[in-house]
Amino acid sequence: MARVIVIMVLILSCGAATAEDMRRRVIQGDRIVVKGVEIQLRDTYCPPLSTEEGREAKRIMGIMLFARKLECTYQEEPEGFVGDCIYGPRAGSRLGRSMAEELKRRNLCQKFGRT
Repeated sequence: MARVIVIMVLILSCGAATAEDMRRRVIQGDRIVVKGVEIQLRDTYCPPLSTEEGREAKRIMGIMLFARKLECTYQEEPEGFVGDCIYGPRAGSRLGRSMAEELKRRNLCQKFGRT
Protein backbone atom coordinates (compact mmCIF):
# COMPACT_ATOMS: atom_id res chain seq x y z
CA MET A 1 0.00 0.00 0.00
CA ALA A 2 2.87 2.39 0.78
CA ARG A 3 4.28 1.93 -2.72
CA VAL A 4 1.01 3.00 -4.30
CA ILE A 5 0.96 6.19 -2.23
CA VAL A 6 4.54 7.02 -3.22
CA ILE A 7 3.71 6.54 -6.90
CA MET A 8 0.64 8.75 -6.58
CA VAL A 9 2.69 11.46 -4.86
CA LEU A 10 5.27 11.31 -7.68
CA ILE A 11 2.56 11.55 -10.33
CA LEU A 12 0.88 14.49 -8.62
CA SER A 13 4.17 16.31 -8.02
CA CYS A 14 5.01 16.32 -11.72
CA GLY A 15 2.42 19.01 -12.31
CA ALA A 16 -0.08 19.28 -15.08
CA ALA A 17 1.03 20.51 -18.47
CA THR A 18 -0.63 23.72 -19.57
CA ALA A 19 -2.47 24.05 -22.85
CA GLU A 20 0.33 26.33 -24.07
CA ASP A 21 2.94 23.59 -23.42
CA MET A 22 0.95 21.03 -25.36
CA ARG A 23 0.30 23.19 -28.42
CA ARG A 24 2.21 21.92 -31.44
CA ARG A 25 1.29 22.66 -35.03
CA VAL A 26 2.79 22.32 -38.49
CA ILE A 27 2.45 25.41 -40.65
CA GLN A 28 4.35 23.95 -43.60
CA GLY A 29 7.31 21.62 -44.06
CA ASP A 30 9.89 24.07 -42.73
CA ARG A 31 7.73 26.03 -40.23
CA ILE A 32 6.25 24.75 -36.97
CA VAL A 33 4.73 26.09 -33.77
CA VAL A 34 5.95 24.63 -30.47
CA LYS A 35 4.78 25.99 -27.11
CA GLY A 36 3.32 28.99 -28.87
CA VAL A 37 6.57 29.90 -30.69
CA GLU A 38 6.70 29.80 -34.49
CA ILE A 39 10.04 28.32 -35.58
CA GLN A 40 11.58 28.32 -39.06
CA LEU A 41 13.91 25.33 -39.49
CA ARG A 42 17.48 26.56 -39.85
CA ASP A 43 18.99 26.45 -43.37
CA THR A 44 15.94 24.65 -44.77
CA TYR A 45 13.57 25.50 -47.59
CA CYS A 46 10.55 23.32 -48.37
CA PRO A 47 8.43 23.71 -51.50
CA PRO A 48 5.03 25.44 -51.16
CA LEU A 49 2.00 23.44 -50.03
CA SER A 50 0.57 23.72 -53.54
CA THR A 51 3.10 21.04 -54.62
CA GLU A 52 3.11 17.33 -53.85
CA GLU A 53 6.56 17.63 -52.24
CA GLY A 54 5.35 20.48 -50.00
CA ARG A 55 2.35 18.48 -48.81
CA GLU A 56 4.54 15.41 -48.15
CA ALA A 57 7.04 17.54 -46.19
CA LYS A 58 4.17 18.86 -44.03
CA ARG A 59 2.87 15.32 -43.46
CA ILE A 60 6.31 14.02 -42.41
CA MET A 61 6.84 17.07 -40.18
CA GLY A 62 3.53 16.29 -38.44
CA ILE A 63 4.75 12.79 -37.61
CA MET A 64 8.08 14.10 -36.26
CA LEU A 65 6.44 16.94 -34.31
CA PHE A 66 4.30 14.55 -32.28
CA ALA A 67 7.07 12.08 -31.41
CA ARG A 68 7.46 11.26 -27.72
CA LYS A 69 10.80 13.04 -27.55
CA LEU A 70 10.85 16.62 -28.81
CA GLU A 71 13.59 19.08 -27.91
CA CYS A 72 13.67 22.37 -29.80
CA THR A 73 16.38 25.01 -29.75
CA TYR A 74 15.99 28.33 -31.49
CA GLN A 75 17.10 31.92 -31.42
CA GLU A 76 15.48 35.16 -32.41
CA GLU A 77 16.73 36.60 -35.67
CA PRO A 78 15.47 39.52 -37.78
CA GLU A 79 13.13 37.21 -39.74
CA GLY A 80 11.74 35.56 -36.56
CA PHE A 81 12.68 32.50 -34.51
CA VAL A 82 15.07 30.14 -36.33
CA GLY A 83 16.23 26.75 -35.05
CA ASP A 84 15.81 23.00 -35.18
CA CYS A 85 14.16 20.25 -33.16
CA ILE A 86 15.42 16.82 -32.21
CA TYR A 87 12.75 14.14 -32.16
CA GLY A 88 12.80 10.51 -31.07
CA PRO A 89 10.75 7.50 -30.04
CA ARG A 90 11.20 7.86 -26.26
CA ALA A 91 11.11 10.96 -24.07
CA GLY A 92 14.17 9.95 -22.03
CA SER A 93 16.19 8.64 -24.96
CA ARG A 94 19.60 10.10 -25.75
CA LEU A 95 19.07 9.23 -29.38
CA GLY A 96 17.24 11.56 -31.67
CA ARG A 97 17.22 13.00 -35.16
CA SER A 98 17.23 16.54 -36.45
CA MET A 99 13.99 17.50 -38.17
CA ALA A 100 15.81 19.67 -40.70
CA GLU A 101 18.28 16.91 -41.57
CA GLU A 102 15.51 14.32 -41.89
CA LEU A 103 13.59 16.46 -44.39
CA LYS A 104 16.77 16.98 -46.42
CA ARG A 105 17.63 13.27 -46.24
CA ARG A 106 14.23 12.44 -47.74
CA ASN A 107 14.87 14.97 -50.56
CA LEU A 108 11.76 16.92 -49.59
CA CYS A 109 13.48 20.14 -48.56
CA GLN A 110 16.78 21.71 -49.52
CA LYS A 111 19.48 23.63 -47.70
CA PHE A 112 19.87 27.32 -48.30
CA GLY A 113 22.06 30.12 -47.02
CA ARG A 114 25.32 29.48 -45.25
CA THR A 115 25.64 25.88 -44.10
